[in-house]
Amino acid sequence: MEKSNFYCPSKFNPALRKKIEVIDTILALILVALSIISLLSYNFFKGQITDQVLLYGGIGLFFSTAFLEFVPNFLNPYLVLLAAIPILGIFSSLFFVIIGSLFGSILGFELGRKFSNTILCPLFDDKTLRKIFLFWTKYGKWFVSLAAVTPLPYFPIVFGALGMSRRDFLVYGVLVRTASFILVGYGAYIGFSLF
Repeated sequence: MEKSNFYCPSKFNPALRKKIEVIDTILALILVALSIISLLSYNFFKGQITDQVLLYGGIGLFFSTAFLEFVPNFLNPYLVLLAAIPILGIFSSLFFVIIGSLFGSILGFELGRKFSNTILCPLFDDKTLRKIFLFWTKYGKWFVSLAAVTPLPYFPIVFGALGMSRRDFLVYGVLVRTASFILVGYGAYIGFSLF
């Protein structure tokens, strides 16, 4: 963690924080509704993703993965990878997903680092911000690794905003995320060939 992360050029803005909390609540409700709909309509969504992979191939796979890694959301690129393997094959699918993940993750991380004070300072008072940075300094690497391999949200822009070093992000985030794509991809490939 760098000392500059404790410096806030703008003051805590409770009104802005309240607006963001309302937006977060609305987005959470929408995500819950979409999750329920997607569970009930799994075959429909799988068909839509498969159609998109057939239509756009590797380039579509690259852009959809980059988008899912860059924009903070709760969807994982694993679904896109699993839909692409039977169509494009294991090597092409892994190649485009990993390259898209690298592009989206690194872009999000760098933007988070660049605009960290703008993102965090208006949302938290100094005391809370210090607690967040102390927690992040202590457990941030492990949280990033856990988020890279589980359904936990993987938010590179937030990791950058919290002052994680580039080296730590590449080792604990990008490298672990890449390994998880390879494991999931080959696991699915073996599963597809057995059934």
